Amino acid sequence: MSRNMCMKKRCLKGIAWLLVFMFGLHGCQAAGADEADGGGSVGSVGAVETAGQRDSGDLDRPGDTKVTAAPAKGGVSDDDGESDGTQTGVSLSDGTSEPSAAPEAVMMGTVIQVSGTTVLLAVDRNSSSGLFTVETADIPIADASGNPAKIGAVVPGMLVDVEYDGFIEEVYPGIVANPSRVRITDSADDMTGFYLTVVRDIFETDSALNSGIRTIALDLTGVHNLSDAEKEALVYLVWTQLGYEAVQSTWDELCEEGFIDKDRLSFEEGIVITFTDTPVKGSSFDFTVKKWRSGDGSIGYDDCKAKKSGKNWEYTLGGAWIS
Repeated sequence: MSRNMCMKKRCLKGIAWLLVFMFGLHGCQAAGADEADGGGSVGSVGAVETAGQRDSGDLDRPGDTKVTAAPAKGGVSDDDGESDGTQTGVSLSDGTSEPSAAPEAVMMGTVIQVSGTTVLLAVDRNSSSGLFTVETADIPIADASGNPAKIGAVVPGMLVDVEYDGFIEEVYPGIVANPSRVRITDSADDMTGFYLTVVRDIFETDSALNSGIRTIALDLTGVHNLSDAEKEALVYLVWTQLGYEAVQSTWDELCEEGFIDKDRLSFEEGIVITFTDTPVKGSSFDFTVKKWRSGDGSIGYDDCKAKKSGKNWEYTLGGAWIS
């Protein structure tokens, strides 16, 4: 064999060994990377996990990413929707508290009516103001101290916080779709119930004025002791309890809308009940009330006195008039 041929064979053999060494070195580097990345390392909260790293039973689509979110901080929304950072929880029978997940939303309202386990609320301090019902049959109720309470402890006039997921069924009144807890925050007077009593009493006085009516209009523009939501609640209770269509409207508005014949001074299909009052001072206030059907068909009482007796409000009628 010639010397040149031997040199060529030795060169080819050296190149082959060099290639084998380079491929082997690359394989070792890849294996080390696999051990570092795929060796069951524990990810921190908030890490992104690819679909290829999940078990075969995971229902996410291939190629999706999954973000593990940190748990929300417990807290109760205040009037502007911000969290005060207070840890929420459910009180247990032994007096301890079991922390629960922070609610998505908190509705703050005044209890208007309790029917069985359903609570009607008047809400003024949320973006969704108005009337809402809350079903309490399957959720915990807590008193102002956080102790477990029963539905019988919830009475009209109380202020409550309702923890829920933020969803409302758009009917009237609105339904809090998924409440998780009701917490009593304070006690207050059932002013809506008081005004309802006065409405019922004057409605039944001189019942001839009610003949053939279909509508009861309440003029509450001069009322200081009810919030806007409580005024709406009063109209709703008049409708549901007296059985007539009820609206909140003034005499002038009814004339403009054609319900009252301004020339003949007649409300053919309804009556107008008008309140004016003074703000509560101490445990009393004054008010006037009248019922109007036509120019020669109305009654009223001036200088009426409302006074708190124990937990209830009572009233005495002042000077009566009729036309």
